[in-house]
Amino acid sequence: MRLALLATVVLSVSGCAMTNDMHNNNFPAVIAVPAPPNLVGTWTGSIGPYLATTKFEKDGTGVMCASWNGRDSLNRIKYDGKEVRYADGSRTSIKSLDDQVLVLRANYYFGADYTLHRDDEMRQAAPYCLEKLKLSGAKMSREEDVHP
Repeated sequence: MRLALLATVVLSVSGCAMTNDMHNNNFPAVIAVPAPPNLVGTWTGSIGPYLATTKFEKDGTGVMCASWNGRDSLNRIKYDGKEVRYADGSRTSIKSLDDQVLVLRANYYFGADYTLHRDDEMRQAAPYCLEKLKLSGAKMSREEDVHP
């Protein structure tokens, strides 16, 4: 009985950080800073059951697309100099980064590391993400042409 109660308390507390981040979401106020050169580009990997593709721009902004079992999402992200901040209020830290591998650390639910691989041609992206990110890229490049 004590073990079950302890497990319930531990699981409840470990999810509090994510709940707090999401309830106190300040994404619009987060200031994106220029991304390190080797972070700029497109990365794909598994995040839980989702196949996720993340695209970082030079200015530290970007998008994250995830797809699994008909559950598709496309959300804005910002690199704040320390963490990747998501529009839903959640965040991950960059555990390691080189030219081909990005490891994100989620500090929720006892922590988890997610490995993403450079995928600038989006060959590994889910079909939904491939479609949405290519469309997103086209829109961004048109906006850049309009506002030099």
